[in-house]
Amino acid sequence: MIVMTRFPAKAALLTLSVFFFIAGVMAADDPVPFIVNKGQCEQTVLFYARTFGGTVFVDDNGDICYRLHRTDASNSSDLTITEKFLSEAKPDLHGRGQAITNISFFKDQGLSQWKSYVPTYDLIDLDSVCTGVSVTLSAFENTFEKRFEIEAGSDSRALEIQVEPADGLAVTASGDMTLNTDAGQVRFIKPVAFQTDGDRTKYLDIAYVLSGDQYHFALGKRNPLLPTTIIARTQVVVLAESLK
Repeated sequence: MIVMTRFPAKAALLTLSVFFFIAGVMAADDPVPFIVNKGQCEQTVLFYARTFGGTVFVDDNGDICYRLHRTDASNSSDLTITEKFLSEAKPDLHGRGQAITNISFFKDQGLSQWKSYVPTYDLIDLDSVCTGVSVTLSAFENTFEKRFEIEAGSDSRALEIQVEPADGLAVTASGDMTLNTDAGQVRFIKPVAFQTDGDRTKYLDIAYVLSGDQYHFALGKRNPLLPTTIIARTQVVVLAESLK
């Protein structure tokens, strides 16, 4: 059992979010905290966040796992989709910005296993997922955000990400990358890229490039002397049956 303290989402907003998701329209997207794993998840999990579309886990290898609930009569187990950074280096993970939300929970039966004031964080930093690239993770009620910071002079093509499972993974005409499953659709929304020079911001052309079960970002012309920021959001559109 988990008890949330000062959790920002309200029942009325959740109901409204459900309506907008069914209608195919993005609802208000308030941030949700990352919870530190103190025994309430598998040992490999360091942080997790509960979003409307499912639970997002970040493990000790820096893998990002989206767990969706299936309600099909023939298969009620959860479906896990994993994004894995393909690099020999293991990223350094740490929480940033301790949130006002804390949780308490029973690890097992009995009051002796009661865990109080488990910390939560607004952001998760993954330093050096590959040469010259770091990532900051943010969770919201309806989406999950990866913010890539590419150092000046670094090659964005070195950033390769594997998706498992990847059956049906495709890039759409609008530039999104989608994965249809029996639990819903995982939509990797078309990313945004820009460079900042003083008080000037220049937006860059960017696209997903898919090769089998791996993808990377193709960037347009950019200034190699400036760092580059890429913001990529993921949205899980839950099947109507999952809301019953």
